[in-house]
Amino acid sequence: MRTLLAIALVFASASAGFAQTLTAPVHHLAAAPTAPHIKIDAWRGNLSGDIRVVAWDRAAIQIDVTTDPADAQYVTVDLNQDGNTITIDAHSTLPRRFFGLVDAASVRALVDLHVPRNALLECKTVNGDVGVRDVTGAIGATPVNGNIAIGGSAAVLDVGTVNGKVDAAVAPGHWVPQIEIHTVNGDVTLTFPRGFSTHVSVATVNGDVRDSSPKASGPGSASIKTVNGTIVVQTARNF
Repeated sequence: MRTLLAIALVFASASAGFAQTLTAPVHHLAAAPTAPHIKIDAWRGNLSGDIRVVAWDRAAIQIDVTTDPADAQYVTVDLNQDGNTITIDAHSTLPRRFFGLVDAASVRALVDLHVPRNALLECKTVNGDVGVRDVTGAIGATPVNGNIAIGGSAAVLDVGTVNGKVDAAVAPGHWVPQIEIHTVNGDVTLTFPRGFSTHVSVATVNGDVRDSSPKASGPGSASIKTVNGTIVVQTARNF
């Protein structure tokens, strides 16, 4: 059974400052700005953190952090607000135990957020996956060892991983695409809606390319690069 750290945050105003440190087990309710710039770190200490973000139509942020009961005492979440920028820093306080160059002591946690639909996101983790759904603000995601899955987003993406695959789907809308996707070891799939007119530049060293993107040169830019991996660029079937 997993221990739930549920944190529902509502910040009083976009200009207010806020700082708090939460430790497990936590259930915290407070107040939140619309269109926030949210920075999520889930890697410090020896934390292996997955990040999952889902948009909703509320001017509020809800954070749920889950971990194994034995690890809960080592998981700390620092929350800071400076104007419209909210920083969420989940990290481990478990002492490190090294065998050679390998850290034998690690803590795994899931950082699960609900955010306003037009939030701007920056997601960072070292050993963990990043998933984002239905967020229409700009999205940045940079795991080192982990996959990236983005669905229903606006076409403003800057995402990359070293060891992992990227699967990104752009929602219909009047977007001016600004898309940068890069991996070292991993496949990339970019799915765009019908009517998408931006040319997609693709490059891989060791891998296949299956590109059905428009050959016209519409507004914006889109680039996909990988060293070892297959690139697929395709049109969505259902929109």
